[in-house]
Amino acid sequence: MQQGIAHWPRRSGGFSLITAVVIVLMVTIVGMAALTASRSQYVAAGNAQYQIAALNEADRGVATAESWLRDGTNAKNSGFTTRAVQTPALFPKDYLSTNSLDPLTWTWSDSNSVSLNSGTARYAIEQVVTQVLPLGESRRDLIDDEGRTDCKVVDVYRITSRGSGGGGASRTLQTIFSVNGC
Repeated sequence: MQQGIAHWPRRSGGFSLITAVVIVLMVTIVGMAALTASRSQYVAAGNAQYQIAALNEADRGVATAESWLRDGTNAKNSGFTTRAVQTPALFPKDYLSTNSLDPLTWTWSDSNSVSLNSGTARYAIEQVVTQVLPLGESRRDLIDDEGRTDCKVVDVYRITSRGSGGGGASRTLQTIFSVNGC
């Protein structure tokens, strides 16, 4: 008999196979978990992009409405005096609250808003108050030292805009905007 040569028991081959299978199974489980986490992050990133696109559209609607109010005599439009079909996005003072309408919950359509980009952005404008002094101004400031009257009053409007992004995302913005009341 030779000395120094070890004989391995025959059963050790089965143990190595089981160990290899367990290791492969663990690597597979870790890989699947990483794949699932990666997919979840991908979906979340896509949803965030849709929400940002919707917010950008809503902001564009606000900017368009502000520009419209600032332009010429649009802030004096008769739609702010009497609700009219010809001016669907303009609402007189207290019209929305009197008629229990809430632009944050209504179904936006051509009958209650102006559409930009085929409906991806819409806005409506409500008159809040007319001929008020801006914050920090007083009545005595209306007449200067030479007896001239400066017009410092403003008309105040609430602009509500809704933007739509992909995947059903939408965002609604409301802002208060004032223009010279003279």
